[in-house]
Amino acid sequence: MKIKHLRWYILALVFAATIINYLDRQTISVMAPAISKIYRLDEPTMAIIFSAFLWAYTIGPTITGWIIDKLGSRRGYILAMGIWSAAGVLTAAAPSIGRVFHKVLPLNVAPVVLGFIVCRFILGLGESANWPAAIKTISEWFPTKERSFAIGWFNSGSSVGAVVAPGLCTWLLLTYGWRMGFIVVGAIGFIWIAAWLVLYRPLATHPLVTEDERNYIRFGQEIERDSDEAPKVRWIDILRIKPTRGVVLTRFFMDPVWWFYTIWLPTALAKDRGMDLKSIAVFATLAFLASDLGNIFGGGASSWLIKNGWSVNRARKSVMVPCALCIMSGLAVPFVSAKAAVALIALIMFCYQSWSVNMLTIPADVLPRRIVASAAGLSHMGAGFGGIVMNYVVGHLAKSTGSFTIPFMLMGLMPLIGIAFLFLVIGRIAPYGKD
Repeated sequence: MKIKHLRWYILALVFAATIINYLDRQTISVMAPAISKIYRLDEPTMAIIFSAFLWAYTIGPTITGWIIDKLGSRRGYILAMGIWSAAGVLTAAAPSIGRVFHKVLPLNVAPVVLGFIVCRFILGLGESANWPAAIKTISEWFPTKERSFAIGWFNSGSSVGAVVAPGLCTWLLLTYGWRMGFIVVGAIGFIWIAAWLVLYRPLATHPLVTEDERNYIRFGQEIERDSDEAPKVRWIDILRIKPTRGVVLTRFFMDPVWWFYTIWLPTALAKDRGMDLKSIAVFATLAFLASDLGNIFGGGASSWLIKNGWSVNRARKSVMVPCALCIMSGLAVPFVSAKAAVALIALIMFCYQSWSVNMLTIPADVLPRRIVASAAGLSHMGAGFGGIVMNYVVGHLAKSTGSFTIPFMLMGLMPLIGIAFLFLVIGRIAPYGKD
């Protein structure tokens, strides 16, 4: 028995994986005001805990991307989901885990802080495989003209996870305590693994795909890029390809915008605006809902332009540049009312995700499919290092100035660098070897 339009079912699973990915990572951001109060942790200390995830998320993709290329999407995704889901559940026992590690490694760090660092680091390693695995899956299952739309849908899972996390985690926190939030959210991943085992197989060997769909996908993928005549690229040479190098550098400066709002927004609203947990949950939910819509708009707009005869290069940049300019409205956030600030943040999140979904698509637009996951991993490394730098800077600025005014303004200036790098470093977006 065949399943019509099977690629969209595969996309639904990747979308669900990304929701779970963001639920797991956002749990601590929602819980941060309560955890910092319970254990008396200041902003620089919380920045260290947040950065443990970012370090692993930064180092991980170059390794996990290579593993995904070797294992394939089926086995690689299962391994990644299993690791990060287990780490999410174990975060509930972070203080106890910290005491154990403190006996083995008597570092000059409080046991509770060490426990959160260990759990967040393992979580980051597992989660770092999600985007390389997802982009590889989509590059295998979707023709070029549908790819950015598909990536927009899966990437919108990050926003859905961020939308669901404030309400769910706040309810769990107020009803059962902070530990239950990590246990419940972490356990969801094991349900996903069962569904992935049942439904996913590679396109070439999947018994449930119709021959019409298989041929449609293959015809639209420009298979000649993976032919024997295509240039052979070693893993170590991937960074020598100009667009890949450009994506890595551009994401270093632009992804901190997303990291700032996803990691620090609840704390910033509590500190600068005096909001309680319920108000923060409502405002954060609205902001991340806007980012979800941005994913759909950004991916759908560029795909529509390509279907109507625009080149990939022109379509991507025609969506990205206006969105980057709108992100600069973040400069005004500290100086307007709370409601206006939330409206501006929603606009920023919408535009950032519209920009991001097209940036994520560039490795699949440019490179042979056999190295797409590795290249995506390298781009995430650039994003992670940018996030690490941002995280330390924000933590210390917030403590030294007593507010998040300067961090908000810094994030409003980043798009100027992003636009410059898009044109000067990435350059023309075209298949590798054909520009």
